[in-house]
Amino acid sequence: MTNVLIIDRHPILRKGLSLFLKEHFRKITILEANTLTTFEEIYLNQKVDLLIIGINQNPGFEGVHEVIELRKRFAETALIIYDENPKATLILEYLKTGIDGYLGKQNGLEELLECINYVTNGNRYLSNSLLAVMLNGYEEKIVAPEKTRVTLTSREYKIAKLLSQGMKTSKIAEMLNRKSSTISTVKKTIFKKLGVENVVQLKEIF
Repeated sequence: MTNVLIIDRHPILRKGLSLFLKEHFRKITILEANTLTTFEEIYLNQKVDLLIIGINQNPGFEGVHEVIELRKRFAETALIIYDENPKATLILEYLKTGIDGYLGKQNGLEELLECINYVTNGNRYLSNSLLAVMLNGYEEKIVAPEKTRVTLTSREYKIAKLLSQGMKTSKIAEMLNRKSSTISTVKKTIFKKLGVENVVQLKEIF
């Protein structure tokens, strides 16, 4: 392991994690960035052996889509997520993206070292605390009626995201170079799939 990239929007967390890793690994180079875009601007074509990405607050499925893009960009790189607020409904979705390790930010530093050792040796790692979150979420689903899994297409997701931000269908149509009637039709499909009746309810999901 030579180059480690830390992506987190909080500079203090990045610096603290950087110092910790340098204390425990020899001949290591730490690269820091607040976003993937920033990384590519600063470290053009830089090889990365380990990627650690911080998930902050409540990004919902938007965070999952970001990790999917990171997995594509760093297909051969060991990827670890440390999540500020892990939720049972999203843990499995993150695991499906092909990440190698998953921790909560509340986990101890020694467990982070254990996770790094696991993934750099070709194994996958899920902390016991997150496994407990998943199991608790599963138990809740047994008690409550299980809802049908909803999957939006990439186009539907993009339009749903724009709608949740308050953008009108006419503006979305202009941005995507589509007819307003087409966007309105997709909007109805989104509402039906997600079981919402208006944009206010849509915002609660996104």
